[in-house]
Parts: sequence; structure tokens; C-alpha cells
Amino acid sequence: MPETLAMALAMAISGEVIVIATDRGVFRSADGGERWELPKEGLPAHLAARVLVGDSRSPTTLYAGFALTGYEDLQTRVRRSETASSRSSLGNIVGGFGLVVLLALGVIAAARHLAHKLR
Repeated sequence: MPETLAMALAMAISGEVIVIATDRGVFRSADGGERWELPKEGLPAHLAARVLVGDSRSPTTLYAGFALTGYEDLQTRVRRSETASSRSSLGNIVGGFGLVVLLALGVIAAARHLAHKLR
């Protein structure tokens, strides 16, 4: 790893990809450990990453817990996020259906009103 003094705290491996949470950030290797990078996109630079938790919906997604976030707390947050997104999707479907029903009722009411005026 680029930071030779970094202490590994958690590791995830998928094929040739290795991700290590350390006391100096998260390091990633796409070639089995030959070359390492410190991903900068969306991650705090050089802040201790204590845990890694996989996303059950996306096998290529990992959540890193920084500073004082414990493993159990991070797992709970990931589960809540998954539950909220599934509820949100159901809510969007129900909401969309409700909007269609309201529009249909509005069209029916307008048609009745227009028919009554034309008599």
C-alpha cells in the first residue's frame, strides 16, 4: 500500500479487487495488490476507516465506516437505507397510481359538467 505505516482494520476481496479500511483511509487495488490507490471520490482523505459493510442489493458496493462508526451501527444504517428505498419505491408506485385516479376523476367530473351545460 502507498501508506506503509497504515494499520489495516478491515478488508474486502472480490476477485482481483481488494479494498482495505485502515487508520489512514480506504485503499483499493484492482489488480490483486500490485498497485494501490486511495480513492478520493466521495471519501474523506486520510480519516480512519474502521469497518466495511457490503450492500446486499449491489455486490460491487461497499460502505466504509469512518472515525467512530461501529460495525453494528453501519450495518443498521445500511439495512434502514435498503428498507427505506424499497418503501420509497412502493410509495412512488402508490402515489403515481393515486395521481392517475385523481386525474381520471377530474376528467369524468369535467365531462359531466360539460354534458350538463350542453343540455
